[in-house]
This record gives sequence, C-alpha cells and structure tokens, in this order.
Amino acid sequence: MNVSTNRIRIVPWLAVLAVAASIALACAPASSGVGSDVGDAVPPFAMQLADGAQVSSETLDAADRPAHLFFFATW
Repeated sequence: MNVSTNRIRIVPWLAVLAVAASIALACAPASSGVGSDVGDAVPPFAMQLADGAQVSSETLDAADRPAHLFFFATW
C-alpha cells in the first residue's frame, strides 16, 4: 500500500471521530456555577443528624481536620 491509499482509509475514520466528539461536547452538561473545588472553604450551614445531634460548619471547622459530608436521598 502506498501513502495515498492509507490516507484514503484514515479520512473517514477521522470524520467519524470528529462527529462523535462534536456530539459529545454538545450533549455535555453546562457548568451551572454550583459546587466547589478541592481546597475551597465550606460554606456556612447547620443541620440535624438522624440521631438528633446538631452539626454546623463552625463545629467542623473547630475540629481542625478534614471532613467528608455525604448527602443522599431515596425516593
């Protein structure tokens, strides 16, 4: 095979990849500006836990250690 034959075989695949990439970018959710990044300060909050205890961003900050908050729901 010569170089021109290889190019002829590659061009359709490049077109398919370009269309697939365009569709993926068009379908990707837009950034809503909501959320946080690693290292961001926790916004102020207060909530009651399932056992009735109260927790707030101030109590977590006073502990001076990383905290992971998991929010979930079932419907």
